[in-house]
Amino acid sequence: MPRSRDKKSIVTTCFTDDAGWLLTVFVSNGAGALFVEELSLKTSLRQFNHIHAASLSIKNHPFTPFVCTILPLLREEIAAGWAEMQVVHSDGWTEKVEIQIDGSSTAALSPTAFSEEALSRAVGHFRSMGLPFARALAFGHAMAMAAPWSGQTVPMAQPDDRDNAQGELPVDEVTAAVAPYFDPAYYRATYPDLATLGSGTSDSALLHHFCRIGWREGRNPSSAFDTLYYAAANPDVTGAGINPFWHYVVAGMAEGRRAKPHDGHRRAILRSLPPVPTRREATVPNAVTRLHRERLAEALTERSCIRPGAQRRGRRGVVLSVSHDCYIRSFGGTQIVISDEQKRFNVQDYIYIHISPGLPVLLIDPQGPGADLLEVVVDGVHVGTSNHDDLAWSLAKCFDGRALDRLFTVHCALGHRVDGLVALQRAVKSSRNWFWVHDFSSLCANHTLLRNDVSFCGAPPPDSTACAICIHGGERSRHLRSMERLFTEIRFHVVAPSRSALDLWRHGTWLPALSTEVLEHCRFVESGLRLSAGDGSTVGLPGNPVRVAFVGSPTFHKGWGLLEDLVDALRGSFSYRFYHFAAPGLHRGLPGVAEVAVTVTATDRHGMAESLAAHAIDLVLVPSVWPETFSFVTHEALAAGADVVALETGGNVAATVSRLGRGHVFRNESDLLEFFTSFAAVEYVRDRLQVGIPAGTLDHCGATAALVERTEART
Repeated sequence: MPRSRDKKSIVTTCFTDDAGWLLTVFVSNGAGALFVEELSLKTSLRQFNHIHAASLSIKNHPFTPFVCTILPLLREEIAAGWAEMQVVHSDGWTEKVEIQIDGSSTAALSPTAFSEEALSRAVGHFRSMGLPFARALAFGHAMAMAAPWSGQTVPMAQPDDRDNAQGELPVDEVTAAVAPYFDPAYYRATYPDLATLGSGTSDSALLHHFCRIGWREGRNPSSAFDTLYYAAANPDVTGAGINPFWHYVVAGMAEGRRAKPHDGHRRAILRSLPPVPTRREATVPNAVTRLHRERLAEALTERSCIRPGAQRRGRRGVVLSVSHDCYIRSFGGTQIVISDEQKRFNVQDYIYIHISPGLPVLLIDPQGPGADLLEVVVDGVHVGTSNHDDLAWSLAKCFDGRALDRLFTVHCALGHRVDGLVALQRAVKSSRNWFWVHDFSSLCANHTLLRNDVSFCGAPPPDSTACAICIHGGERSRHLRSMERLFTEIRFHVVAPSRSALDLWRHGTWLPALSTEVLEHCRFVESGLRLSAGDGSTVGLPGNPVRVAFVGSPTFHKGWGLLEDLVDALRGSFSYRFYHFAAPGLHRGLPGVAEVAVTVTATDRHGMAESLAAHAIDLVLVPSVWPETFSFVTHEALAAGADVVALETGGNVAATVSRLGRGHVFRNESDLLEFFTSFAAVEYVRDRLQVGIPAGTLDHCGATAALVERTEART
């Protein structure tokens, strides 16, 4: 505590992190009301031993400016838990104070917030001291993080205080202690059942609920704290019967106790893993209309303009395409590829018939009465629901005896019976058959190759220990037997959208193939450079943040958990602004993330790239924890003039970024987080914008139709 309290008093705190000491100084009057801003200066212990004085002046109307001088801090003084600081006020009055070093690893909250001008001046001062730009930003971030939640002063009521007549709740000692760290927006979004609270869902009501009831129910006060984990990891806290979050705030934080597990997202998945065998059943819904085979044959004839007994006019062939869902109703990369393929074949005068499971069961050879349902689409128009046998009969009736080029292409076999697919291929009498490696469902029942849905397994032998401990291990043997039967009955040419995908497929399978090749779904065509406005010197400073986007479905295997960790670590930082671009209905309401609704369709193929460019996104986060076979998101980022941040486990994401030099690929999640939290990402973007980041368009290939064109061009 300060030694001098006569004219003006100084309230100080000192805490540490991995980089060194952070000194936070508050200047107040005798009544305790602050009239100047917080001042923070950070340096390493080694540097402290060599720096005798450093000063920083911050002005923020209507606060009074002041100058703070740091006296030499000796190792012995720091070890003893105190040091001296001399504060020189603008009126010339000087006083020395004793700084208490509390050993906390997290920034303490300040009773006042910083203005953008003050933060910019602070960063400029740190740079003038010779610190690298990223280091100066780190210090500025520490200052911003020391500000109260949402930049507002936190009221600290006494236990017996009563709020206004609107029914606000009293704030007791525990509530007062945890209030600055409680996130009401997170609590409200995570626990929607609280909407029925009689006291409402105001911020104070939610805080009161957590402190009195919520922690006992295992609810979390913010995304940064796991109540159940902390209680389990600290039996002394559990035994005392006290609120784990309160203990963390008043003691555990300073003692270095973890607020949540390092791999919390993975732990949550492991706790909720379902037994795979229960997912093999496909149940017919109460209301489903199945076309009679005669009506189906008529529909195929009508849609394909075939007249029984007549020769084909203007039609070169027929394509039977297979995937796991109806591409005209669903949204995703594979669906877009199929849509492109259909249009390209139609231009070539082919009839394009697509089938998908009537029920979403992502297993080969599903069981149950609904396992045989099929959705049938002809040239992009849904004609009805059928089954393998009736469709095979209808195909034979429509196309037998006609001189057509007959093709069979499988984009995904999940949800289909192998004997049904073989019957359909026989009925269409295809001369060429392709199997696409859009995912790794031909290697395992889990198409992402994530052991227990959390970590990449590398497609080991099915009798390996790795499979024995995986929830998908037992299903994998049955799955591979079905795939082997499919590849034995139908001789496929195997096509992958990337070299990395094909190499992994070859490594993980013994399935026979007539040939293997790579055909990318699209390629980036550069058309210009994206440059920063001005000299780029303000990028990362208050008012000009680096814009970071996550695109698509917020799922674990796409890396959503890493985004949550990143946003939580940088909450309050002025150097970054985070976005989530996704189709309507996929947003999670993550606090601190701006949500942008974008839907990429067959008629609006460039919507995502255009939206990324319109928001001037600098970095697109694609931290996939499974080996992506292609990644449209990566290529849309390139077209928008944004670079990509990825993990080595990302498959073609990592390969594309490395090959084109368009971003960073990190060995693990910790290194990726460090790239942002060290503010090296800001320096990277500044440098890139000064020379220009390539932007352009995407040229889509047309999938199997392009392969047919290539073959014809060779002959």
